[in-house]
Amino acid sequence: ESPTISPAPTDEPTRMPSKSPTAVPTTSPTFNPTATPTLSPTAAPTTEFYVKEPKDPERGYFNYDPNSDYGPSKWDDLKDRDVESTTEAKYWDDFSKFIKPSLSSNKCDSKSDKQSPIDVNMNDARGECLQYHEFRHKPGEGRLGEEIKVKILPSKLRIEYDSDVGIYNADKRSFGSNPAADVPKAWGDQLPVIRADFKVPSEHWMEGKQYAAEYQIWQIQNRPDVKRGAPVMSILIDVDDDKHNEHLQRALDVFQDVWDADMADCENERRRQRRLDAVFYRKLRSWIGFGNGDEELIDDEELGFSTILDEPPEEEEKFQALRGKLNERRLQDRRWDPWHTDLYRTVWFYGYLGSLTEPPCTEFVEWHVMDKPAKMSKAQLYQMKKLLFHHVDGKCKRTSVGFNGSVARPIQKMRDRDLYKCSCDNFLSDYQVIEEGRKNCQMVKNQSKDVTKKMDQNGKDDKPWTVRDDDWPGNGSDLKGYCGKCKLDRKDFDNDKK
Repeated sequence: ESPTISPAPTDEPTRMPSKSPTAVPTTSPTFNPTATPTLSPTAAPTTEFYVKEPKDPERGYFNYDPNSDYGPSKWDDLKDRDVESTTEAKYWDDFSKFIKPSLSSNKCDSKSDKQSPIDVNMNDARGECLQYHEFRHKPGEGRLGEEIKVKILPSKLRIEYDSDVGIYNADKRSFGSNPAADVPKAWGDQLPVIRADFKVPSEHWMEGKQYAAEYQIWQIQNRPDVKRGAPVMSILIDVDDDKHNEHLQRALDVFQDVWDADMADCENERRRQRRLDAVFYRKLRSWIGFGNGDEELIDDEELGFSTILDEPPEEEEKFQALRGKLNERRLQDRRWDPWHTDLYRTVWFYGYLGSLTEPPCTEFVEWHVMDKPAKMSKAQLYQMKKLLFHHVDGKCKRTSVGFNGSVARPIQKMRDRDLYKCSCDNFLSDYQVIEEGRKNCQMVKNQSKDVTKKMDQNGKDDKPWTVRDDDWPGNGSDLKGYCGKCKLDRKDFDNDKK
């Protein structure tokens, strides 16, 4: 039998590829390709992937890779000029008139005795709690994605309020539309909240345990004559399969809108780039004739390639319509109370003087780590990780600086810092004093089973002495004599409630 004859090769290589490329990739790329191709698919992708550090990083760049030259152990190597370019230094520059230490000085040196975060625990809580009341807070106004900015940053998810907080005025007691709180221990009445951050996993540990996430509510003492700095409430978040956190989900949904819109902008950029490529290839046709100098153009089908310009116009319209809807979703009514009881579940805390947890690690922060964690579901944790570690900007650039699913600075040494614990031995909640008529912590601990049962039926908690209402109660009770050092009477309380 005669052998088959294969087609003879062409005299010269063809100028264009013989096969038509597809308009979109045939399969989704993986974040971590294997060293060699596998015969069967690899396991499902995880959210804990690592973004390689850039070859030529911008000034102020840092990450959380312990083996990197830009990782936490090397943060103190950042020169002062680079520290000024970090996200935190730029942000706090707007509040520099309220902050005593310089933001241009790198304080990430581990030898400092005020670096954060730490493991808060009773064994190290040797300091004295001088607070005499709970955080007395107001939810503020505004909607997520509108007046309240929502940002996916390289190391955190941020809810950002108006930074123009003005100067504290004890007479007018005005703090604009921002949420605010009366922070215990002589910080001043109703300090404005300027931002709330979500970190994964928790930066602070409690009693030797690191939690799934941490929610940090940042305030500023807007008094340039004092310059005491920033009080922060830190709420650790644990995972509970039976607990879907409704209020947290409201924020995650808006972060998801931002994530989706940025991904749509990225896809739009890819499409734009492919159009440019298509125009370029079409220009190439003018170079291709029939070997005799003829300038006649050959159509795309004869050339044997396709571009996104071959996509039916209605498909482009569908994509742009979807992109428009994603942007519209940002404008939905999303009210946000940073102190909602889905997150804020106790009035007592560990406290200590500390620092920012990112370069420049400036030491002007007083941390209040609440002693009872909030809860969220595994699905919510997964969504939070996806938002942080899989985010791309509108130019398709990955933004995360995390490592192995973490944007948490390692805990710092305790050294000789003055950690303290505030409990009901130090002060009662306003709810307990006014509504329940309690006078001391012993009454709280020895309350009757009937009261406990009643509280459980109301869905409050299994430990009623850690309970508070969303709104302050106002039944006309007189607080004088109940609060000890606070010297608060009914008139003052009613004014605060207003």
